[in-house]
Amino acid sequence: MTKKIENDTDDKKKETKKKPKKAPKKTTPAPSKDMKLTFIAEKFVAESFNKYRNEYFVKKGVKPAFGGIRALRDNGDFVLYNKKEGIWEFDRQTELEVEIAKHKDSINPTDMKHVLKKIKRYVYIKRDEFNTYKNLIAVRNCVINLDNWETRPFHHKFMLTKKIPVFFDDDATCPNFDAFLKSVVSDKDAKILWEFIGYCFYGEYHIRRALFIYGKTTNGKSLFLYVLYKLLGSKNYSTSSLAQLTSTNSSSDYYTAKLFNKMANINSDVSDENIRQTGTFKGLIGGSDKISARVIRESPIEFFNTAKLIFSGNELPSPDNDAGVAFMKRMITIEFPNTFEDDGKKGKELLDGMTTNAELSGILKKALSYLNRLLKRGYFDLTDRHKKYSMLSDPVQSFIDTQCELNDNYYTAKQDFYASYVLYCEKNRLKIEANNILGRIMKEKNFGSGKKKYGNYADRTWCYLGVSSPDMFFNDEPLIDEDLEVNL
Repeated sequence: MTKKIENDTDDKKKETKKKPKKAPKKTTPAPSKDMKLTFIAEKFVAESFNKYRNEYFVKKGVKPAFGGIRALRDNGDFVLYNKKEGIWEFDRQTELEVEIAKHKDSINPTDMKHVLKKIKRYVYIKRDEFNTYKNLIAVRNCVINLDNWETRPFHHKFMLTKKIPVFFDDDATCPNFDAFLKSVVSDKDAKILWEFIGYCFYGEYHIRRALFIYGKTTNGKSLFLYVLYKLLGSKNYSTSSLAQLTSTNSSSDYYTAKLFNKMANINSDVSDENIRQTGTFKGLIGGSDKISARVIRESPIEFFNTAKLIFSGNELPSPDNDAGVAFMKRMITIEFPNTFEDDGKKGKELLDGMTTNAELSGILKKALSYLNRLLKRGYFDLTDRHKKYSMLSDPVQSFIDTQCELNDNYYTAKQDFYASYVLYCEKNRLKIEANNILGRIMKEKNFGSGKKKYGNYADRTWCYLGVSSPDMFFNDEPLIDEDLEVNL
């Protein structure tokens, strides 16, 4: 009996013996918030077709938001490839944030900031890596290769950031604009204007010239510039004045920054005072040095300026210092000499005819052909241009140099000298100064004056000393004598 009880006890011990525990399953820890943000950033970069894209997302058939995304190293700004337009576009962070938000139902500003920061790690690029193909020009319907006139479809690898909003048509013509130019400038000046229009499209500023067009009101300057505005498109030009670009205060950095990624800067506010302050002008017209600029509350940037400078005014400035002279020597001066009737309706009809899509395509085609000529030559043909500028900027000195003789023994009555000067200016369509202003200019040029018996004048008359004007009386004897009244 006892034995049986023991057996029962042993059975119970066997039954109560603990079963071995199974090893706990290994669980993957929940991803941290930083990992989640990194995943969002990597996924977005992958979907945007960058070189770091993950093939997994491509296989999943995820449609990319953009054709590409980059971030500038100097200030961190995002640059997105617009597949519809076929070019890279700057300052697109807002659009980028909208697309990122689609990957996450709700994302707070702090997390958005972290995602953007992580994206930048994958897509940094130098500013100079854009627009390196100088022979490629993007237009509305294609990319043109200037070397062989072949047209190509848009591609993100071209790294182009500027686009002319005009269709390229190899058969297009521009009869209205041709007729307009013929009516407002000489044939030689028209060719220079065509070359400069084409030069605006080129992505380099190695021919270091700016353009200055001038003439009285209602002479076609405004119409010419308006056609240029339409041809370039509002995104491709800035309008900073010369004073704003060359100012010595910090505001000039802001206006200089506006030149970045522009084809031209066009402004009509140029005066004599402006060109006395042109210390930084040399750096703006190309060269091997970068210019520095800064937008308010942003990091400074450095870039090679390629925006061609175009200025307009009613009169040609008259520089009175070395800086002004150096400035004007860099200018191509084109006169619009003819004055037309101020007919608003006729002007609008003329402008409408020059800005149709077909006409603009013709202007584009012709300007590109002139650009090819310019690039092959390597310079603007400005034969006698400096001589003409000297005549226009300082008519008095031009009159003295070309029409007068200088000798210490010569003298000319001021009245006769002024009459000859007026005839010279009228013949050459130059600005005529008043007689009293001419007297002040002659004094500044170190010509003395004194009273002398002269020609058919009954009494002594005031004369300029040391100079004779055309066909005027001059004396071999020294002019200064005991009874001469002198005003030096």
